[in-house]
Amino acid sequence: MFVFKKKEISVVIVFILGLFMTVLPKAYATPDIGIWPSYGGDFEIFNVEQGSGPSDARKVWIQNKGTSDLIITAISSPNEPFSLVSPPIVPFTIKPGSEKEINIQFSPVTQGAYNSKVIISSDDMGKPNLDVPLTGTADEDPVTISPGDFVTGEIKVVGDTDVFYFYGKKDDTVSINTNAQQKYSGGGNFLPQWQLYAPDGLLVKVMDIGGSDTVTLPATGTYTILIIDSSTSELNKDSGRYGLSLQGTSASLVSGQHIDSGQNLTDEIEAIGDTDSFNFNAVQGDTVSINTAALKKYSGGGNFLPQWQLYAPDGSLVKVMDIGGSATVTLPATGTYTILIIDSSTSELNKDSGQYSLSLQCIGCTTTPTVTATTTPTPTGTPTTTQTPTPTATNTPTPTATPTVTPTVTPTQTPTATVTATPTPTATKTPTPTATPTPVSCNIATAITSSSSTVTVAKGNSTTVTITVTGAGGCRVESDTVSASSSDRSVATVSPSKATTNASGQATFTIRGSQKGSAKVTFKESTANLKTKVQVKVTK
Repeated sequence: MFVFKKKEISVVIVFILGLFMTVLPKAYATPDIGIWPSYGGDFEIFNVEQGSGPSDARKVWIQNKGTSDLIITAISSPNEPFSLVSPPIVPFTIKPGSEKEINIQFSPVTQGAYNSKVIISSDDMGKPNLDVPLTGTADEDPVTISPGDFVTGEIKVVGDTDVFYFYGKKDDTVSINTNAQQKYSGGGNFLPQWQLYAPDGLLVKVMDIGGSDTVTLPATGTYTILIIDSSTSELNKDSGRYGLSLQGTSASLVSGQHIDSGQNLTDEIEAIGDTDSFNFNAVQGDTVSINTAALKKYSGGGNFLPQWQLYAPDGSLVKVMDIGGSATVTLPATGTYTILIIDSSTSELNKDSGQYSLSLQCIGCTTTPTVTATTTPTPTGTPTTTQTPTPTATNTPTPTATPTVTPTVTPTQTPTATVTATPTPTATKTPTPTATPTPVSCNIATAITSSSSTVTVAKGNSTTVTITVTGAGGCRVESDTVSASSSDRSVATVSPSKATTNASGQATFTIRGSQKGSAKVTFKESTANLKTKVQVKVTK
């Protein structure tokens, strides 16, 4: 008998009566530890003053993706200002296909960026000590936010007002959402009202008891969002903690991550007040099917039901599914569409957070590339129009054209096809837009954008993203410092950690995939505290 072993499967070869028999025994059952979200805990808190600040909590799930019981033997405590809230007593067992949640709190008392980790020890021989990365950013008042941001703030005392700024252009559409996370004090219900003011100081929109709404911006410039408690009676004013999110909903202001037809994504409303944004490209007349489903509830007083809203390239609302689920939509225009995901609770007192799935399917769609491709053959249409008036074609080269017209009439007809074909491409002097690379420079940053909101890279490979910092009117901010950090350096790294923008207001960073999983890379501008995030997916 001969036994060969490779990894966890044994091959047994038995020699009986001159015959070889191969026996493949059953594979050994093993545990396989994992975490959700794969990037760990990612926090962003606003309104941190010296010596005090709001706290925020996130949930992380320890998962057993294997075929036998997973025994968790230890869970380490992270460095301050992170902490574990009522951690489970170890050891404990997680059955195959099951999971166990741990609660992590972020309580900074000074502004800055923080990193730590929780180490989970188990009997998974392949990953005996699994790191759960923790990242947090604490900002002071006032704060400049950008589309795609979600921050946690607080009305510290009754009568307090919080202030946020963002830069927008005329006719951009944005979605603003606020929801109460925790009441501190007062005689009523804490409901964070938001008020939006234009660059000239005029009131654009008020959401009396908070919640979500979409606004078309009337002018270009810096907008102001004020957050106050919504109680109408001065006797019932309250204080508390809230979540605020800002998303772009028009093709001119795309935020969030890209989703392709056929994709089924898992994401989360990470805390009450969060809004997620996804975008895709389509052609007028395409029919798409969109579906959302709740996977698990994190917190809140109601049922977590991920509502989806579909916006056209011009920012107009196309379709809403109030409690999520599936619907089919015929698209009214060609361009970039936006899907917003929020919790569907109608009462602002019962908002929830949780994990959900989102799928996008195109039914008999036209591929978008063919639309842009069909515009390029138009230059060949112009040669045919110039071929019919062949006398004019021979008129331009009069010195050589008149001698050759009489001897060989038809031969000159075929050369003229080449003559008219080559000159007309030169007529497409689209290279003249290269004259526009005279970007106006400025010193004050009002916006930061990334060349990609989501990237996919294979393990061991790398890709680049370009970060652009602009000021009022789109002017380029030169010699500005942009820092970069990864939420999970075991999955993806980014280099350099800091870079200076060039004359075009741009800095280039390299993202490298380390192991299969997902991570978020945050790019932060130094002077105005602007941020943009890139979702990174690393494949094998």
